[in-house]
Amino acid sequence: MKSDKQLGGKIAPWGYPLIFLTVLAGFLSLAKAEKSNYRSYNSLPQVEESSHSRNSYQLAQDQGKDDCFAPHHSEYMSGQYNIEWTYQGVFYQSTLNMNGNSGIMLTNFYNSNTNKPDRVTQDVKIHSCSFGLVLAGYNPRHPNTQRPHPNYYADNLVLRKQPNGDLVSFNCDDGENCLPISVEKIR
Repeated sequence: MKSDKQLGGKIAPWGYPLIFLTVLAGFLSLAKAEKSNYRSYNSLPQVEESSHSRNSYQLAQDQGKDDCFAPHHSEYMSGQYNIEWTYQGVFYQSTLNMNGNSGIMLTNFYNSNTNKPDRVTQDVKIHSCSFGLVLAGYNPRHPNTQRPHPNYYADNLVLRKQPNGDLVSFNCDDGENCLPISVEKIR
């Protein structure tokens, strides 16, 4: 890896997404620490070099920072969305039905633990954060039995509109796996 000096003291173009993902990973660590039946996201630690030696929850408590809030009604979402991503060679296809600040997402994927196609349903709640809207998934469960899914991490979709109008979208699940997603409104 090249040092800052080798890069001329500037952050490489690929560095900004890496910084964004590092901040999101800290956010997810905090979410795991606060998780109960429904998570609340109230703090996001600032990324600093000392953050490697302390967990994000401790940093957030020290800084007392509130970067996520209940969404304004103008940030509510309504309708049906198609969301797709690939993780470790497995394609995930979700249908998200939103009504205001909450919704339900049904995800189809190939479960490599069972070697069979699988489905999971999870509830979704919107949070307005300084780094974008977070559609926080919780309670991942089998759609037919409503029992908790044993090996599916809840999804946390991060949506941010860039100044040029482009949408930057990621899924950072509760397992701290962050990757780009495609989002398309169906109706």
